[in-house]
Amino acid sequence: VIAEDVIDSIITATTITIQDSTDLISYEITNGKLINVIPDMDAVSLLLYIEAIGDGSITLTIPRSVLDATINNEDDEFFVLVDGEEGDFEEIITSTDRTLTINFLAGTEQIE
Repeated sequence: VIAEDVIDSIITATTITIQDSTDLISYEITNGKLINVIPDMDAVSLLLYIEAIGDGSITLTIPRSVLDATINNEDDEFFVLVDGEEGDFEEIITSTDRTLTINFLAGTEQIE
């Protein structure tokens, strides 16, 4: 991410606002704190910075209007990295959003 492309997000206790989007990403985190979320529009991804005080998980409900993965109008799989390594996650797909639950270990700093 080039410095001028970095756009911080607005994070509350339960939601994330990405750029000027009116749709919010909702989240819930266990054993950690969400510090920052930076959208990478070129890679069509989100960089999540967390402080993980123990093994835990983060659940993100992402409206399709904010971020989606489709090929020929069919859902494509998301790819998740936890501190640069492929991470395990569960996904629930609906017509309006995609919900990801991503597991992380104590000390994790970044999820993409």
